[in-house]
Amino acid sequence: KEGIKFLEDHYLEYYSIKDFKEISKIVPLRKVLKYLNDDNSLSIYKDYLEMSQKLALNYKSKSDLFPDNLIERHDELQKKIKVQNDINTAVGIYLRFYELYRYIYEDDKYFIFPGNTAEEFVLEGKQQVNCVNSMYSSKYRNKETEIYFMRDKKKINKSLVTVEFKDGKIKQKEQGHHKGTTKEQDEFLEKWTMYRKFVDKKYKYLETKNKNKPKTIKYDLQEWVA
Repeated sequence: KEGIKFLEDHYLEYYSIKDFKEISKIVPLRKVLKYLNDDNSLSIYKDYLEMSQKLALNYKSKSDLFPDNLIERHDELQKKIKVQNDINTAVGIYLRFYELYRYIYEDDKYFIFPGNTAEEFVLEGKQQVNCVNSMYSSKYRNKETEIYFMRDKKKINKSLVTVEFKDGKIKQKEQGHHKGTTKEQDEFLEKWTMYRKFVDKKYKYLETKNKNKPKTIKYDLQEWVA
């Protein structure tokens, strides 16, 4: 009863019963109530436990469950979460590039390729002054869309056109500061779209051919003799 009264007086005005239920799955509430004070707020402690779970830290000792300096430990885990997220993002974007690299295309003047690194998304967003990094890098990583960077071959490191390809067609194409594309750039993108169709047909044919190809069964002769 004293515990419930304490919750009503100090926390239920700001936090829901659901918050306490989530915490109680990890730590008994009576121990949490003893631990909380002016320096250890419930919100920081809840974040601390959630981050511990995300990092798969199997906290069992008292020093881990109830650190002397909660804010310091909270900030340490926050940094680790950021590092983990950065690694996951980097790996995810690279794997997405590996799926889409077949669509790399060039002509005498232009070159187009899928986003290949997290850093590339950041640079593209900065140079183009658009939201490709903040709004589309995660969608790209999660296979919700395709993002390509079109460059002038004489200025290969300078962003030129950012392209979003989705549902079988170019959905967005912009130069820096949200400017439209030129007729010449559109002609290149049209050739690239036709090239994509050719590549898709080629891969579909190869997949069908391999699927229908008779499987060769290998036998272990030594096992037979035994």
